[in-house]
Amino acid sequence: NDAASSLLAVNEKSEFRPTSERMAMAVLDKAGQGDRAIKVGQAAVKAHPADMDLLLSYADLLREKLRFPEAIAAYDIALTKIPATSNRKGLALYHRGIAYQQAKQWPRAETDLLAALQLRPDDPGLLNYLAFSWADQGLNLDRARTMLERAIQLVPDDGAIVDSLGWVMYRAGDYEEAIKQLEHAVALDANDATINDHLGDAYWRAGRQLDARTQWEKASHLSDDKTLNEQIRVKLRDGLDTENPPRRAAVN
Repeated sequence: NDAASSLLAVNEKSEFRPTSERMAMAVLDKAGQGDRAIKVGQAAVKAHPADMDLLLSYADLLREKLRFPEAIAAYDIALTKIPATSNRKGLALYHRGIAYQQAKQWPRAETDLLAALQLRPDDPGLLNYLAFSWADQGLNLDRARTMLERAIQLVPDDGAIVDSLGWVMYRAGDYEEAIKQLEHAVALDANDATINDHLGDAYWRAGRQLDARTQWEKASHLSDDKTLNEQIRVKLRDGLDTENPPRRAAVN
């Protein structure tokens, strides 16, 4: 990649070198050269250990490439160096929380996300991520709903956040309200497979089986996620288990 090569040609002793390496990582990643981007980041972090922007960009890259243990280790180092009350600390905790959650270490993820929320109480992405994670497990549904209502005040037209609010209502067993929110979410983001799938689930629980199947089929056409497509295939064949619908769990 010519652009990356030019960026990496900046003198190693120059004060602009860490910035050029960070930009080279982004250029390589965008060009589909993720492994090379990570190698550049690895060397850059070693050469400039005090540069927080570089270290956090490297950690974010590792997380986006699903290399969660390495990402967590990079965030660990950053978090020992970032001032306790800085906005950057909140962002690093949020992103490490995502890495923990993706690595299926939920208790640690929740700890990080709650700590991040103390520092970034009006971050709509963070409010949505924690609230949806709770809703997906049937946990803390009242608090999740309050958090999502706040996030929607901040960004009213975000289909993913409206979807999360609908999913909280679904998990609480309030299917009619869930349908209203999920239909609104689909109107905002018609091509999102997950939102369409959620609306299908809500239709089924509300007794609207034909609408549910239509929605699941739409979700299936939109999705390139093998796991989601397999779940939809089973639902199209068998429907949902009407004996054991999702119900409210612990409330905080």
